[in-house]
Amino acid sequence: MTNINTTSIKEKHNNEDILIIDGVKLELAFLKDIAKLDMLSDIDMKNAISESIIEKKQNSTPIESVIHANIPFKYVFSKKDKINRSKRIIKKLYPKYIFIPQSKSNFIQAHSLYQLRKQILWDNIDGIIIQNKVILTFSNTNLTQTKEIIK
Repeated sequence: MTNINTTSIKEKHNNEDILIIDGVKLELAFLKDIAKLDMLSDIDMKNAISESIIEKKQNSTPIESVIHANIPFKYVFSKKDKINRSKRIIKKLYPKYIFIPQSKSNFIQAHSLYQLRKQILWDNIDGIIIQNKVILTFSNTNLTQTKEIIK
């Protein structure tokens, strides 16, 4: 991840759905399509994300934008956190969080979330934990509440 904490917001811009993350405006549909692919190297994923940029205020391209795009909420907040415990322990400590196993590939994590999307009862969970990487929380109405959950 490029930052310790990352916030994204989904909005309309010129009648197009966009994701704003770390000061970068990206095409939301394009980002969602990246996660649908069967395989992609992290370098190719970063290049694909660069192609989705509408407006950029920083030099970095947020690699986590594909994960944020596939969470169906307006506000998504991620906090880098090395929760390096087994799935069983994480599920016991965080029972209302979806668990995604650790992977060296950011694409594999984004693709795993994409595959789980339709099975998740989003209103019944508090967030997502990607083992040894990040905790994500989300809301449609309140960014502050989203951040508070994982303080």
